[in-house]
Amino acid sequence: SEASIGESKLYQNRPVLVEDIAEFDFSQVQLAFFAVPAAVSQDYAGRAISAGCKVVDLSAGFRGDQSVPLVVAGVNGQLLEGRDADLVATPDALAIDLSQVLNPINANTEIIRVNAASYQAVSSVGREGSKELAKQTAGLLNGLPVEPEVFSQQIAFNVLPCVDELLASGHSSAELGLMSELRRLMDDDQFAISATCV
Repeated sequence: SEASIGESKLYQNRPVLVEDIAEFDFSQVQLAFFAVPAAVSQDYAGRAISAGCKVVDLSAGFRGDQSVPLVVAGVNGQLLEGRDADLVATPDALAIDLSQVLNPINANTEIIRVNAASYQAVSSVGREGSKELAKQTAGLLNGLPVEPEVFSQQIAFNVLPCVDELLASGHSSAELGLMSELRRLMDDDQFAISATCV
């Protein structure tokens, strides 16, 4: 982020200066891992590729793009064999974990259906989610009322039944994303999965 420009970070016990991505010369590197918000990946991945850099996108920026390989090592890495992919996407962490468990089972026994439930940490929405949980917890323990800001309802001592907004289909975008990514990783458009993200 712009707030980090000019800071010094340690990498392999050596200080490295944080540069502005808008000014960065991607021709200096052969491979870039984009561990940034999706919008930043979408803005800069093309520029990196044009400069001759390969990109592994860890954000949600290209996960839904069917033309971009969605790859998990040990699950479907063969997608990259004999292919010169400039851009590779990684799925959500839950899809990675599930695919690593389900893939070897499915190779030996046909999986009929998967019902997955994910109870996600407030930190999944970033630092603001964690701050709101801490603030509400302290307030409630001191007998004070809470005002939700980041979440739609009180999060302290509570579980919200939906991650993201509920869509007309009855699922949230997080649930639909998990189902779609897992189907791609399992290479089966009809893979029967029901997901609940709380």
